[in-house]
Amino acid sequence: MGQRRKISLRRIAGMITLVACVAMVGCSNKGENQPTSTNSPPASTSPSEKPSKEPITLKFSSDGPVFVGQFPSGVQTDEIAMEIAKQTGVSLDIDRVNDDKKFNLEMASGELPDIILVTNKDHLNQLIKGNQIIPLDDLLTTNGPDILKELPNRIKISKKFWSADTNKLYALPGLASQFAPQERYESPGYLIRWDYYKELGFPEVNNMDDLLNMLKAMQDKHPTNDQGQKTYGISPYFADFFTYRTFDNAFNRLTANNFISLNPETGEPSGGFFDTDNAFWKGTDFYFKANQLGILDPDSFVHKFENLQEKTKNGLVLFSTHHWLGTNAANELLAAKDPLSGYVGLPYPKGQSMTTDAVSPDGNETRLWVISKNSKHPERAMDLINYILTSEGSRLINDGFEGEQWELDNGKPKVIDADKRNDAVYAEKTGMGKYWNLSGAVAGYNDPKYNVPIAYGQSKEELIKSLSPLNKDYSSHYGVSYPGELVDKRVKSGEINFIFINSAMSYGLDMNTPDDIKRLDAKIADYLARMQTKLILAKSQDEYKSIQKTVLDELKAMEGQKSVDYWMNNYKNAAKIWTEVKS
Repeated sequence: MGQRRKISLRRIAGMITLVACVAMVGCSNKGENQPTSTNSPPASTSPSEKPSKEPITLKFSSDGPVFVGQFPSGVQTDEIAMEIAKQTGVSLDIDRVNDDKKFNLEMASGELPDIILVTNKDHLNQLIKGNQIIPLDDLLTTNGPDILKELPNRIKISKKFWSADTNKLYALPGLASQFAPQERYESPGYLIRWDYYKELGFPEVNNMDDLLNMLKAMQDKHPTNDQGQKTYGISPYFADFFTYRTFDNAFNRLTANNFISLNPETGEPSGGFFDTDNAFWKGTDFYFKANQLGILDPDSFVHKFENLQEKTKNGLVLFSTHHWLGTNAANELLAAKDPLSGYVGLPYPKGQSMTTDAVSPDGNETRLWVISKNSKHPERAMDLINYILTSEGSRLINDGFEGEQWELDNGKPKVIDADKRNDAVYAEKTGMGKYWNLSGAVAGYNDPKYNVPIAYGQSKEELIKSLSPLNKDYSSHYGVSYPGELVDKRVKSGEINFIFINSAMSYGLDMNTPDDIKRLDAKIADYLARMQTKLILAKSQDEYKSIQKTVLDELKAMEGQKSVDYWMNNYKNAAKIWTEVKS
């Protein structure tokens, strides 16, 4: 997966979260990759021979951290990079960056590389208004035939939303995705120790109080890890906004600025921090109760992100909401001792809602390909973009080579030796998994040639084949073939809901926030960051209620309603545009 950027609670005001439609059935924007009708079996997907062009090397970089793993700077020489060069005649000289500092310097000096992958719309607007990137309309006609054929919606959407109101094509979005069956649906989720849960006799969890009481029983039974260090039922990361997002997403809502909630189907806003049913108040109440039970890690207010990951990895935390908080690393260590021990996703209580990673059927606004005005070979840059963003290049990046990493079985792609992909030496040699963030499409996005998810390992057959002993045990207990099937069945029966987060929901937001609102939001965020500690550590429910009243009064005194009104109107306008995009 791509790198995750940490976002401080003190930066809530500047954060625009992805928002969504509640189900794929209710979202008519299905992307542009419907299956190709044919009466004959699919032909081999080995890249077709293209007219040879003079080899050339182009400089490529980004305005932020988009490169996965230990991505080296320089000309790429792995097998996938060499195949891209063979098909397009273009070798990439990549300058890996971990923030936007170098990009800002290059933009100020006018010394930008040939191709830039833009992750920030503010940067895109600066590039357009500063005349530092070129329109791509004419280049599409001469050097982008596959984009014109496969991605007409991306072109229309880009002109409308990513052109600084010029209605020209400056940027082409990559990283398109669609929903596909998942092995586990656990991130986000309620991740608990399965072996400990089994010891407790699989107690029912029908609400959030049941969850806390179960974690209390688990901590009482396992007060220390194998090294004798104290365990805690729960250890949030209070420096980050995502800590509270669960209390919207699990309750059929999505979180936006200043704890405004969004209807996941229509995008209509409600709530705000004056509404005591919002995610902040639900969250602080939950963590207050956890502290009262003695299961809240007192370091939660001060530990760093890396500290939390290490604690979870070492078995000091019994509950988590995301794999990248340390449960994946913990499961690797635990499996070596006991294959049936580790973290799994607790089934959600009836009536709650699950979410999955954001889907972007027509491309992701955080992966916008642009060509610099400095480039002496813009047509060759378009050759490269045309290949990478369309199905042939995306298939290569996601799945590798037919006959080596995958093969056809009854006309459908099948992964060859999936375990090899986890080997670092093999990945470095082949480039498998390396260019994920640069691909035109990923994950469940439909491969139009075979009518399967473009990441071939995501078919149901592959999911079942790849199950660990832990997940087989989990599936056996619930009577399903793989953990994700339990979620699918419960959604179908109406026991729980599922929210499909579609990034297009945020397209209509006005990103030009007035300076007075920026200052007010920063002041509010700073205040809530301080007061959350007092709320959660209150000695009694009465004290919690008293502090809550103080917070609401103080927010009113600092004109917090002005901020709520601004964002309410902004999101209402975005909801109208979302309706247009869907249609």
